[in-house]
Amino acid sequence: MSVLIYWGDYPGNQDWKVSRIHIRKTKENKKILVLGKYDTLRVVNRQIDKEQLFDMGFSDYREDDDPLLKFKIGARFQAHADISNCFGSIYTHSLTWAIAGKADAKVKVNRKKKNWYNDLDSLLMNTNNGETHGILIGAHAYNLVSEIILVVIDYQLAEKDYKFIRHIDDYICLTENYEKAEKFLADLSNELRKFGLILNGKKVSIEGLPATRNSSWIVDISNHPVSLVDYLNYNLMVNYLDFLLSLLKKNNDDATILNYGIKVITGKRASNNAVAYLIDTVHHLVMIYPYLVGLLENQLFERYKVNVSTIKNISVNLLHYGTERNSYELVAYSIYSQS
Repeated sequence: MSVLIYWGDYPGNQDWKVSRIHIRKTKENKKILVLGKYDTLRVVNRQIDKEQLFDMGFSDYREDDDPLLKFKIGARFQAHADISNCFGSIYTHSLTWAIAGKADAKVKVNRKKKNWYNDLDSLLMNTNNGETHGILIGAHAYNLVSEIILVVIDYQLAEKDYKFIRHIDDYICLTENYEKAEKFLADLSNELRKFGLILNGKKVSIEGLPATRNSSWIVDISNHPVSLVDYLNYNLMVNYLDFLLSLLKKNNDDATILNYGIKVITGKRASNNAVAYLIDTVHHLVMIYPYLVGLLENQLFERYKVNVSTIKNISVNLLHYGTERNSYELVAYSIYSQS
């Protein structure tokens, strides 16, 4: 309950929801929390999935509106930036700084006074072999953890009267002139550094308006011929996955492309050979991009009724690979999938 009160306090200086994964109670289902829009929820036999505790997505236009549309009126430039290796760079002690302030947090640590945020710090370290840097990627609970820090940064930027939104670690700010866009990026960088975070230099940009609403790779995926078919044979599956990998290389290995693109096709029927090729490809990719591990259960194993021996083989490979490379996400998932 303490953390929910904490999140409720910080957006108080915002006339719109800066964080597009803000916490809310779900409407149409029994999920405890939903992070995003309701029409992206997994649908099974035309029924909204009620098994997952969390869901993620962009904001629901009906409830939240789209502030970017209003921000563009009178704006001439759009600044875009995201945090470099956000989850892997989070310093667990900095969570206490965000909640109690650095000075007060350190005093309470020295006095060994028990409180919920120091307990949270310790628990997160325990999930990462005692390391203070980095939290796990993929599980929704860790998105909530990252919000503890990011809502504080949102608050400080909102105090400077910037018109911006954030989706997890991705920022978009609309400004009247180029100089203010530069100042936003500088202020964002300064606020991130207070918590040991930095911007991803490859993904910082300022562009003149008008600009397209979606990233170009989203448009490319939407225009791919696979969007016009309901059934995928082997050749079409191979062609589509090759297409996703080429997009990946053109966009600085942004694994979000794979996550998005694979979800596009897993709602379609496919031949046995096509499914086998998809599973083998994702099996290969998840070892390179652990972020994709969340696709395995719902998008592949359950949807295509993958047999137990195949799941076991993938789990064992993930365990060995994750152990060799100290990838705790893969190790944890391999144990979970075999339990």
